[in-house]
Amino acid sequence: MRQPHPRKDVKLQTKTYTTEKEAKKAAAKAYRPAIIRLPNGRYGCFQAGDILPQGAHPVSRWRMNQWRAYN
Repeated sequence: MRQPHPRKDVKLQTKTYTTEKEAKKAAAKAYRPAIIRLPNGRYGCFQAGDILPQGAHPVSRWRMNQWRAYN
C-alpha cells in the first residue's frame, strides 16, 4: 500500500521552540522522539520517520530511556 505524497510547496504547521531544552520538554510530553534544528535557528520535535523540512538537521533523539545527541 502506497502512502500519499505531500503536494509540492505545502507548508507544515509545526510548533517551534527557542532552545533545545524547551523542545526536549515538549517532545517528552507529546511522545515525539526526535529534536531537529530548523534553518531559522529554532528547534522542533518530530516523530521518527517524518519528513524533515528543507535545511533542517537532527540534533538529538530519545532512545533507550535517554537523549542521544547527533554530532
